[in-house]
Amino acid sequence: MEQLLFEGKTRSIGVSNHRLECLEEILKHAKIEVHPYVYDKAQPIIEFCKARGITIETYGALAPLTRYPGGPVDPVLRGIAQQRDATESQILLKWATQISHGGPVVTTSNKEERLLAHAKALTEIDNLTDAQMQAIAGAGKQKPQRFRMQDMNED
Repeated sequence: MEQLLFEGKTRSIGVSNHRLECLEEILKHAKIEVHPYVYDKAQPIIEFCKARGITIETYGALAPLTRYPGGPVDPVLRGIAQQRDATESQILLKWATQISHGGPVVTTSNKEERLLAHAKALTEIDNLTDAQMQAIAGAGKQKPQRFRMQDMNED
């Protein structure tokens, strides 16, 4: 079903009448991306899950930098990164952690220095302020993308 969503053959997917065990199995493999350019559309789902104790695992958090560079989120990230003595990727990963309410943030890389930098973003960088979080989300609204499955081509 996610592949159909990715191909644009359906606008949304969901589950119905599943036992808890089946839903848990499905959620192990679900790969819907979450980043500033889809956050406005994803926010209701994220809040619904938060209210019910369902963990959100974010995929595609670095898409604004890797697949959609040059967009309105870039200068916002650059400014916050300079204030925080961090990289733009680290700020975006921290944002993803906070919008998912501490859920896992999945990235891909085979470069040790990037993996260490990603880990630092999630463990050592202080939480972004509400104003910083809203600045990133607000910039994302300026270039909305379709809410679709992450294609796992992140760096």
